Amino acid sequence: MKYGIEIEFQGFTSIDYLSEKIYNLGIIITRINDYDLWQIGTDSSMEVSHGYELRTPKFEFFPFDEFKKILSVLCRFGRTVEKAGLHIHFSGQEIDFWTMHKTIRSMKMSRKARKEWCGNRNGSEYDKYQCLRKIRDDHYEVRVFNSTFNLRAIHQNWTTVVKLIEKHKR
Repeated sequence: MKYGIEIEFQGFTSIDYLSEKIYNLGIIITRINDYDLWQIGTDSSMEVSHGYELRTPKFEFFPFDEFKKILSVLCRFGRTVEKAGLHIHFSGQEIDFWTMHKTIRSMKMSRKARKEWCGNRNGSEYDKYQCLRKIRDDHYEVRVFNSTFNLRAIHQNWTTVVKLIEKHKR
């Protein structure tokens, strides 16, 4: 299994400045789509100025140490906002999609703003506006979590997804 996490947030400064601060901690970060590296990019879905998204590299084991360092920068130079989400990607395991989808929809979501992105507007597994979406073959994204810079909460959300995958795998 491979995982990836996206954290949406509002920055108080430029991406270049954030990237430099993270790089100074010894972590390579890029603005291009390289899923073996940490990435930072713009995100217009939050409808705020300086809307950004941090993406982890693909991982098998939760990257505690690097996450802790990066979050220390984001806490100083950014904040989470009402529309910001935390998305967890996974690949390498086929699942019973609609059963897992139903389980996730029944989970309590603490902010109304997350429900806007989890409505399943067209009934397709590939619909971006639902709590679980299929991106391709065995690559999925869980979209129900609120954005946070709290490492414990991020890990707990990831652990929840890992348990759901185990419960709903084919």
